[in-house]
Amino acid sequence: AGIGNLEFCNLMEGAHLKPEYLAKSAFHQIPLFEDSDGYCVAESTAILRHIVTNYMPSLYPASPKEKAMVDWAMDLMSGSIYDVLAVKVFYPVFDFAAPPEDQKAENAACLDLLAKYEQAFLAGGKKFVAGNNISIAEYKAVPLMFACMQPSVEKKTGFKMPARIVKYVEDAMKEMKNAGFMSSAGGYSIKEYAASKA
Repeated sequence: AGIGNLEFCNLMEGAHLKPEYLAKSAFHQIPLFEDSDGYCVAESTAILRHIVTNYMPSLYPASPKEKAMVDWAMDLMSGSIYDVLAVKVFYPVFDFAAPPEDQKAENAACLDLLAKYEQAFLAGGKKFVAGNNISIAEYKAVPLMFACMQPSVEKKTGFKMPARIVKYVEDAMKEMKNAGFMSSAGGYSIKEYAASKA
């Protein structure tokens, strides 16, 4: 959105637990957005809604029905999809969680959720959740989906992202001005971190 700078918060060293961070977010949540006036808000979905409301309205449809679809997609990605896609598929590879007892069953559950996501939000030739225009729904979903697309995830879990979702991610990343940070960030990008776990 061109409204500020990204700052690295080293979770492994507990930067999110330091007093200066906790003063901004008592819940020590990542990510955290601090506006130019010192206003702070955490959680990616809340941050995305704040940014589009105040700086980038083009990423949030004007139509109430389209806006509701975007909200629905983001809420699903924060809840039931995240609980499987992240926690049961790529988190164990990234050493953020223990492996599930039955990885094949979790992979199948993830594929089922992604098929439903495609049916609900991308059916009828839609490129993105809001049609042909990228929205904050993609900014919410794509990093998680991109993490699951990494070779180390497939190698260690056997999970393979469906072709339509791969295309969705690729199309969205072409539209995202700063998508490169997911692939290259001095060793801390999703792609680089995943490769370190191969």
